[in-house]
Amino acid sequence: MSTDLRLTSIVSQCVFRDGGQPRSARRESPVDDQDSGWCFLGEHPDDKVPGYGDDWTKWCRVTLTELIESFPAIAAIVDEAEGSEWVWDDLKQSYRLSYTL
Repeated sequence: MSTDLRLTSIVSQCVFRDGGQPRSARRESPVDDQDSGWCFLGEHPDDKVPGYGDDWTKWCRVTLTELIESFPAIAAIVDEAEGSEWVWDDLKQSYRLSYTL
């Protein structure tokens, strides 16, 4: 793994509140030197409410180490490139690429 696991990611609070695997993940350009660029979403109805993503009380920032401890399957995608988006595949119990720039 070449990505520094001490870097942070943005995670929808519903991932931790509702439990279960994050349903989608995308990697953007990092916003600062502590950011990995990763953003993880759950499958909660609130995620689809307009403006949900703009309300920072709905998100938390956690290190990749903490996230992988809670959701080990994330380790398989943590080194993927910026501009990629991944979705959780229930049948395979892993992430599959859904989009890349």
